[in-house]
Amino acid sequence: LIFLVIFFVISIIEMVNLKAANGSRALMFASMVTGIIHMILGILGTFVLKRFPTSFSVGFFLGVLVVLANQNMILTGIFFGYDYGNLQTNRIFANLGFCLFLVLAFFSVMLFHFKTEIVVAPIDTKHHAARTKAASLAGTSSPGESTNYSRYEDTA
Repeated sequence: LIFLVIFFVISIIEMVNLKAANGSRALMFASMVTGIIHMILGILGTFVLKRFPTSFSVGFFLGVLVVLANQNMILTGIFFGYDYGNLQTNRIFANLGFCLFLVLAFFSVMLFHFKTEIVVAPIDTKHHAARTKAASLAGTSSPGESTNYSRYEDTA
């Protein structure tokens, strides 16, 4: 999350430097939109993994991670070779984009590897309170030990 905030700040600085040096409007737009998308990714990714870890939401989040990792790699190549604007800011933006590529790619691989432990079935989120109460009555130490959902009543 810290990388994403730093990337957002650097993208604003990059956009201002490109505008001051009459750089490419397309790259100004790309740097700003990429910074905004990464901030949204940090917020929504945390929300998805903490509140709604269903198979669809985790799979969608995984797809977004892979696309943004590839986008960071492309922007790294573009800004390393771009001579307009502040050359030092271009290099910083490109290096941070490459670091984010590595972080997002690693996180994507880890999320793919451990998706079975992260994904929660909709029945688990809907009846969480009923499961914990029934598990304590049944004498099991944790709700995950009992997987028989037929004895739980639908409280909705």
